[in-house]
Amino acid sequence: MKHRWGLILLLNSALLAGGCGLEPTCTPVLDGDAAEDDLLSSPTLLVVAPDGLAPAWEPFVDWKRALGVPTVLETLAEAVDGQQGADDAARLRARLAEAASGEGTVAVLLAGDVPDIPSRQVSTYFALDVEGGNETRFFASDLYFADLGSDWDADGDGAWAEEEDAPDLQPDVAVGRVPAGSADEVEDWIAKTLAYEQASDPSWLDQAMLMGELVRQYGSTKFYSSGALETLVLPLFPDDAEVTRLYEDWERYDGALPNDAATQRAQLEAGQTLTLDFGHGTTWGLGNLSVDDLWDLPATGRPGVYTTVECQACAFDASAPVHVACEAWVLAPGGGMAFLGNTDIGIGFPTLTEFYVDLYTALFEDDPSLSLGALVRGAQAAAFDPAALLVEGSLDRFAALTMVLVGDPTLVPWRAVPREPEVAGPDPYLAQDGADAACVEATLDGRALDGATVAFHGDGAFLRIAITDAGGRACAVLPDDPGPWSVTVSGAGLVPVTLDGGGQVE
Repeated sequence: MKHRWGLILLLNSALLAGGCGLEPTCTPVLDGDAAEDDLLSSPTLLVVAPDGLAPAWEPFVDWKRALGVPTVLETLAEAVDGQQGADDAARLRARLAEAASGEGTVAVLLAGDVPDIPSRQVSTYFALDVEGGNETRFFASDLYFADLGSDWDADGDGAWAEEEDAPDLQPDVAVGRVPAGSADEVEDWIAKTLAYEQASDPSWLDQAMLMGELVRQYGSTKFYSSGALETLVLPLFPDDAEVTRLYEDWERYDGALPNDAATQRAQLEAGQTLTLDFGHGTTWGLGNLSVDDLWDLPATGRPGVYTTVECQACAFDASAPVHVACEAWVLAPGGGMAFLGNTDIGIGFPTLTEFYVDLYTALFEDDPSLSLGALVRGAQAAAFDPAALLVEGSLDRFAALTMVLVGDPTLVPWRAVPREPEVAGPDPYLAQDGADAACVEATLDGRALDGATVAFHGDGAFLRIAITDAGGRACAVLPDDPGPWSVTVSGAGLVPVTLDGGGQVE
């Protein structure tokens, strides 16, 4: 199916609030009369956390603002207050629709475990003659919180996303979930996210892993997913990427390694910025690693993104054990910080194979600033037929409902080893209207850095964003008494650099 990335690129651009790289006469993003909370009152990313965990999420919110993503934190009680709906899930969805339509929100992070952050269970089936096919399945679907323009219970019978309800099942915002149940789990996930995005050790960020295994056997004929990975996915990676291939039929491919638990563990410990697993799965493990194995991974400071077609590896609303496989991956200190997979059966071929080919094509060929949430939305639009999404039993419909992103939807995956810019400033500057402003200059390899995002931010009180011009310069007006503040320079392929208001590296 032809790619439909134009809208996704447009929406992704909202993740970086526009500004101007300033000549001395250019007016910065906000003028001197702007309220201190202008950008913060129009969140690109809305984080919704359980009341008791909201303080634990504040460091993450501060970090996203430093990256130039206007981010606001609300408790669930605040989010649902005054909203209409049959339950908290419906009231939360109403709040998200309000934020998307009236406040410019394009991404949502559901920052807590069920039931502290609600989920929505749906029932459906897929028409395919395989195990689990042609039978009604019940599972949680976070698409409910992303498709905000459809009525998921048009007939009012309390059964969601039925064919007669006619939801279009096309997301209006990018939704991620971090099912943390305690402040310690929040802290561990934030630490991994910062380790990845701050790239203090960038040497491993060109490493990726493909995992394939026996898919099905007809008589003596065996079909392995490694063939699809070799022919459809591996060629999408840049020539300088270090791609490790773990295959059950590894002897057939030069340089491949056996797909067993010991090898999986060793490779994950070495650090894989991206993993794509075309294998079977269960609620209690990823690949050949059990939930206990995932919790036992050592914290190496090299967390990554795990993507998979595996069945039921992210049934996050399951009652026991406390956390299922995808949750263990993103919450364990030695795991990763993002997961893309399924809450129920994953239809590996043809549906999810096409989806992942679209996703990895966009990852390496399209705008390098595309976030994980934007990449997922774009691949869904490219791979899932809108007409098929309306038909009960279609593979596209089932795949769309069961797909879940665990992690920050605004995270921008590294495509290669990032480079660190040099930043000078911030220097004081008087804007046209006499307001106090500050400017920085950024270079990369001795040349002016054009198009970098520069966020001027102060203790949650204000956020000003500008983009460096052809001379590498960007300025912004500061509030009247800004208090302690910092400036962060970031962008696609760049290690973020943060200076305090006095020009010292933080």
